[in-house]
Amino acid sequence: MRVVKTSTKRILLFTPPVFIAAYAVACVSLRSEPSGYVHAGTIINHSHSDIFDFSHGTVTLRTCCGDESWGSYTRLPDGQWIWHVQIYQTAPPVMDFIVRPGPFSMSITDAADPSKHYVLRRRVFKQCPL
Repeated sequence: MRVVKTSTKRILLFTPPVFIAAYAVACVSLRSEPSGYVHAGTIINHSHSDIFDFSHGTVTLRTCCGDESWGSYTRLPDGQWIWHVQIYQTAPPVMDFIVRPGPFSMSITDAADPSKHYVLRRRVFKQCPL
C-alpha cells in the first residue's frame, strides 16, 4: 500500500477550493459588465463563427470576412447597460439595446420594442462557445 505524503495531501485538499473561488470570481466579473466574446448568430445569420467582441465600451463584429465596428455601450445612472448599435461610423445609431450580462450568456432587448429579445451565448475564445 502506498502512503500519500503530507504535502500531496495539502495540495489535494486546497486545490478544489481554489478552483471554486476562481470560478466564482470569473462569474461575478462576467455578470458585472458586458465584456468578452458572444455568439452573433442570433442577430446576424452570416456564419456560425461570427462573434461580437464587447471590450472597453466598444462593440466589434468579428467575422470570417473581417472586423466591423457595431457601436458602443455605456452604463446608465440606474445601473442598466445600453448598447448603441451603430453599424457605419457616419450614420446615427440604428437602435439601442438594453444589455443584461450573465456568466454564460448576454441577454439583449430592443429598448424601443421589448418584444425583440435575444440571448447571445458567451464564447471563452473566438472559436470556443460556452
